[in-house]
Amino acid sequence: MVDLGQVSYSIIKPTRFGPLVVSAYTHCGKRNNQEDRFVVAPSISNGEYAFFGIFDGTVKEYASDFIHKNILDCFVVTPSFQKFHALSTEQKESADSGQLLKDCLTETYALVDGKLLDWCREHENHYSSTTAVTVLIHLPTQRMFVAHIGDSKIILGRMGLSQRQGQEEPVAHLEGVEVTTDHKPDMPEELKRIQEAGGSLTYLHGGKPFIRGGDFSQRKHAMQLNYSRAFGGKDLKMYGLSSVPDVDEIKLEGRRERMVILGSDGIWDVVDANSSVEIAEQAQQRQLSPSQELGVIALREHVTKGSADNVTAICCFFDF
Repeated sequence: MVDLGQVSYSIIKPTRFGPLVVSAYTHCGKRNNQEDRFVVAPSISNGEYAFFGIFDGTVKEYASDFIHKNILDCFVVTPSFQKFHALSTEQKESADSGQLLKDCLTETYALVDGKLLDWCREHENHYSSTTAVTVLIHLPTQRMFVAHIGDSKIILGRMGLSQRQGQEEPVAHLEGVEVTTDHKPDMPEELKRIQEAGGSLTYLHGGKPFIRGGDFSQRKHAMQLNYSRAFGGKDLKMYGLSSVPDVDEIKLEGRRERMVILGSDGIWDVVDANSSVEIAEQAQQRQLSPSQELGVIALREHVTKGSADNVTAICCFFDF
């Protein structure tokens, strides 16, 4: 874990941990405050597990900072993780055992969010919240579990085959696959939950959907969010803001899956999925930091496109 404090940027250069090569980069951008936080834990329990996460805070860094400092402690004490970890090697290799690791991520999100909400009540912090993208890899079985809430993204760099006109044989190429879908308040299932809890939907800032709750006109400091799932956001939890993640399992099949990229929305507002894996791959081949190259290019695009967000990226290359 990296404690950023108020520094404007932080870098983890590409480093090998067994079959993984990991880098990370975060930069404040044009903002006065660095609200992004990240976790890089590539070797848990003697290298059996790797865990990565990015947390993009709203209303200062209080929520994202709390989550990045506490999520690993919550992860290792969840009942499902402890049950999986106690299995034999043969049992861990069974397809059914993957459900335990999916469940442990859901349990982790619930546990750390509960602790954050307790902290918010104690410190009268009613509004701070954070999105999350996390990746858990069980290295012996080459299985990856992705979980997320909010509007940060996870991109899988996967080798595919395409055949253009005039070519006799298909050609291998790297493609970026979005494995997360942003949680927005106007999505049917999200809106249903919000409205059933008494919350409402409004459109602001050029038509972006926001969740609102309660008598908004009477609140001293209005709370609204452009995403419908988050850690924290204490005063919106009763109105349908959820911390339950979407969780998926991905089998890392030999050389087909090349990399995974986690990024805050400061990256994805200006860089698409295919471009991100191309940038990371070229940087890796040139022995540069893929995460730093991705972050620097995003910051450059911010200048031309008028964005001013923090940017954070974690790149993990597979070498199974």
